[in-house]
Amino acid sequence: LQARAVGRGFKIARTKSNLTIWACSILPCHAHLVIARHTYKVEYIVGLLKGEATKQLNKERLHPLSGYIDRHGETPTPWNVKAWKVFLDSEQGIENAIRYVEENPEKEEKPRQTWNFVTPFAGLDNGHITYH
Repeated sequence: LQARAVGRGFKIARTKSNLTIWACSILPCHAHLVIARHTYKVEYIVGLLKGEATKQLNKERLHPLSGYIDRHGETPTPWNVKAWKVFLDSEQGIENAIRYVEENPEKEEKPRQTWNFVTPFAGLDNGHITYH
């Protein structure tokens, strides 16, 4: 239930910011995404994704830390402060990353995931940078 709520949050972030997401896996302790280059810095994109996912968890009353509201009425973030990011500069690198993300749930004995906000990768436009 929480993974689906996080996915709905990711979809909202994708729509609001015109992101192209080529792959996504949401697991109990982490998520993997492959995202096309954008005019926003990757750190900002990560913040948008985490923020919308957290809003959705709260909206659906599924936030894993909802019992730990602080004196300001805020719920602690379920996310790590940092994000691990890799910049991919070739079609082969992108395809390898997509395959890794798609296969990742199986490493935790979970089924592969299909998300309606993921756009299939159709290659880079003549090798040009994929900014939106």
